[in-house]
Amino acid sequence: MKIKYFLIIIILFYSMKSYSQISKKEQLNYEKNPVWIAMMSDTLTNYYEANNAFTNYWKVRPLPIEEEDIIGHSEMKKEERNSWLQKLFISKKERREQESQLYAFQYRKFKNWQREMKPYVQDDGSILTPSQRIAIWQQQQSKQ
Repeated sequence: MKIKYFLIIIILFYSMKSYSQISKKEQLNYEKNPVWIAMMSDTLTNYYEANNAFTNYWKVRPLPIEEEDIIGHSEMKKEERNSWLQKLFISKKERREQESQLYAFQYRKFKNWQREMKPYVQDDGSILTPSQRIAIWQQQQSKQ
């Protein structure tokens, strides 16, 4: 009888451990891959989950340079690399900066998506579908 309870406790322990590892894997996936880009176009995306993916991705990278930041700065060019070996090996920081500039357009697009979707977010994080938004708009038009 004691063995039976012991086995049940072990199974529960391992199931709880694997559940906690899934969330850590998801967080690592959010830091490595820009999954928030695909989340923007999915109508069934949870708003809070998309924001979580976006924040986790950008917390390990420098934010992209905005146009407002560039205006007025003439010395924005980096020093050129001299040897082929220096050109071959780039630092982790430089690689992150390149990634941030690669996704600069998507960054601005996500910020715009956040502003546009904010009024349509439900308490649970779900976003109203386009057909639900149209129905609300039609109701408002009929009242006027």
